[in-house]
Amino acid sequence: MKSSYLIIILFSLLCFSCTKDATVIRVPEACFYTDKININRNDTVTFTNCSKADIVWLTVVKRNETPNFFYDAFDNTNIIYKVFNDSGLFDAVIQALDNTNGSPMKFQKIPITVK
Repeated sequence: MKSSYLIIILFSLLCFSCTKDATVIRVPEACFYTDKININRNDTVTFTNCSKADIVWLTVVKRNETPNFFYDAFDNTNIIYKVFNDSGLFDAVIQALDNTNGSPMKFQKIPITVK
């Protein structure tokens, strides 16, 4: 009788001590849109975030120039306003990521033409 209790206790310890929480890696979705893509110098463009991610950054880079790596983070309004003072072709790029370890970073790009 004692040995059967001992077997039950050992079996219970083995079963319950080996459980491990599975890590769930979420994959973010990068999504944003703008009110216009063809503008004149000194116009303001509204960028609206529709991403499904914990953190989303926007950067605007003039084509064929070195990126400045200056990013704007979307806040709880999910809107960023940008004034374009120079003419040329620009790429507005968002980066979306989640706060989970191993989560990939997702990107979306919208071209902007400034006359």
